[in-house]
Amino acid sequence: MAERAKRRIAAQRSVAAGDARRTRVSLLIGLVLLAGAIACIVVGFSVDPGSTGSLAILAGAPALAAAAGAIVRHASDDGHEWVKTTVLGTMVGAVAALLFIAPQLLASPDVLKSEDAARLMFFVVPVGFVAGLTYDDVYRKLRRQDVAKVDAFHLIPATRGRSVALRLIPRSHMVAIAYGINAS
Repeated sequence: MAERAKRRIAAQRSVAAGDARRTRVSLLIGLVLLAGAIACIVVGFSVDPGSTGSLAILAGAPALAAAAGAIVRHASDDGHEWVKTTVLGTMVGAVAALLFIAPQLLASPDVLKSEDAARLMFFVVPVGFVAGLTYDDVYRKLRRQDVAKVDAFHLIPATRGRSVALRLIPRSHMVAIAYGINAS
């Protein structure tokens, strides 16, 4: 009986040592990925704006940072599937960074062809890291959202001394308006 308990304790210690080793290795990989993302910021200033390399760095740096963030999250949660966590965090971080870049392109269509593209790196790398760090929380929240919950804006016409304005109409009022019911 005592021999059996000793073997079980030895097996538990072996598993714990393996987990600790995997955590150290994954954190080192995360550190290398984060260093790579930060290095991309420096390289981004030396590459010609608008070139393929500039765009690759702008898209790749936040993905590297997101992978690092996902690894940090995984190491702090004592998980066992760090490759899965890293891949999911990288995907979420890349999309988050692209969602950050898209409005920049709408506001200034030539931003990627100017030197401002390199300045975007200071924003997209942290966005990628945070997205990777919190990817599971964001995913859980997105799954709970009601995508059919839609509100509309109503144009309030200009009157004396007032300009045209937009007013948010709640969904319940939209239904009432659509059917000609007084929703007040």
